[in-house]
Amino acid sequence: MENNDSLAVPRIVRIGTVGPKKIADERSVRKNIVKVLRIIDEKLKNTPHAFLAVSPLSEGFDRLLTQEILNFAVSNKIQDNSLEIIFQNKPSSTESLSETEDFIKMAVSKRNLKSVLKEEAYTTREEFYTLAGQVVADDCDILIALSDRNRKDDGDTVKIIDYARKNVGRSIFFIDPQTGVVSEEENDDHTLRNLKYHDLYNFESVLSYAEIKKAQQKDYGYVYDKINSLNIPEEVLDRLNNNFFMQLVRADLLALHYQFRHMVSINMVYYFSVLAVAMVTFKVIFTPHFSIVLIAEAILMLTIVLILLRNKSHDWHRKWIDYRFLAERLRSGLIFSVVGMECEIYDPLPHLRSHNDWTSEVYQWIHQSQKDSGFPMIDFEVAKKFILVHWIDDQIDYYNIKSNENWVKHQRITNAIYILFIGAFVGAFTNAILTYGGYHLYILSKSLAFVAIVFPAIAATLAGIRIQHEYSRNSKRFTYMEIYLKKVRYEIGKTKTMEKLKLILEKTNKMTLREQQDWRALIAIHEPEPP
Repeated sequence: MENNDSLAVPRIVRIGTVGPKKIADERSVRKNIVKVLRIIDEKLKNTPHAFLAVSPLSEGFDRLLTQEILNFAVSNKIQDNSLEIIFQNKPSSTESLSETEDFIKMAVSKRNLKSVLKEEAYTTREEFYTLAGQVVADDCDILIALSDRNRKDDGDTVKIIDYARKNVGRSIFFIDPQTGVVSEEENDDHTLRNLKYHDLYNFESVLSYAEIKKAQQKDYGYVYDKINSLNIPEEVLDRLNNNFFMQLVRADLLALHYQFRHMVSINMVYYFSVLAVAMVTFKVIFTPHFSIVLIAEAILMLTIVLILLRNKSHDWHRKWIDYRFLAERLRSGLIFSVVGMECEIYDPLPHLRSHNDWTSEVYQWIHQSQKDSGFPMIDFEVAKKFILVHWIDDQIDYYNIKSNENWVKHQRITNAIYILFIGAFVGAFTNAILTYGGYHLYILSKSLAFVAIVFPAIAATLAGIRIQHEYSRNSKRFTYMEIYLKKVRYEIGKTKTMEKLKLILEKTNKMTLREQQDWRALIAIHEPEPP
């Protein structure tokens, strides 16, 4: 019987090596290497994974670490650990040459430094080691260094570590050669955090496999009925009913689940805040000696804190935007695969760059699995109709509906805010006239004071909700995308060749990806916090 484990997306962790040629206590170093590998392995305990050593195979620590990586038994194995070599000059001894040849036989990839740098960039072994180490830092996910993390000198190891920190932002595990202390340094790539997020995604259990399968069959039935009239071959339609589609449905359902939890919790924080203000105001104006109201307010304040803590501790906000971004990429990837095209994730613009790049790793693995099964041959006219009906038209309808929904909500909240402020003004002004006119209408006067105080608080709450949801900005963004896709629809309708169609789709994919990255960066700003 299948379960969620069958939907777990594997991960290959590329581990770079850097350290000195001479090792004083090899046994202790081996022990600490295993300790580091166990830390990384634990971060992926729910994820099928393997390690890939990226090494120049220099004598000393590089070879020692490479051997330990190849021998390490990961807890949730997807394949054997492997090796990628950055070639260097010939080893200095016969023994080293023999060892190098053994490693070369085990390597899955061999790269010559000269071809990597595309020039005669080094003339000595020392120059090679520094440059090769920099290439390793560029190509790995995590760097393991045998060095004091605070060491400052002109040695090659320090130069490589400095390059990895400042130029690449690479996360590093340090093994102190004197004390044996293992320390973890996460830098700008946030790889260690991304491994955690990847593993949490695989561990998600809020949806059962049966629920995901049921939703997939429902969505497939809808898609099948919609495009059945296009005379698309059965083998092409079958590609919509595979693991790729299951992954899309799972990511989509998880995004909806955490969006609901996040939005409800944030709205409750705002509602409870204004309710607390109303309760205290009511007590002060109408029942100054009724102390139970203060107890109720304290309970509301505690509830607000607990809601925010639960939201943050369970990561609902981050999960929503990450899973939604992944789902939309998978949606585009599935559509493109049906018409025989790849759908890549391009590097975002600097201001849109997210540190949560685990979604790209997950997408690339799923996409590669789909690619390995081969792309079908599909008739040009059928491909064009499929793209228009199942992607462009669907997206146009979606953006149109969402644009209108967001604009209506923005206008309703804005109008409510105007009404509340006008009501507060009328209450305060009327109360002032009654007071200065000598009219002592006890209940009316206190009610007007209550309105003058509470209505602005309610208006501020609505304004906070409006900002959190970004109704106005989202409405405009959706409108612009709707207009753009209508132009794309017109261009596709005119195109006469598959090559031209693919160019249009590639351009459209880049545009929709930028829009999704922009949305992701925008929503990430609104983290759960007190109003």
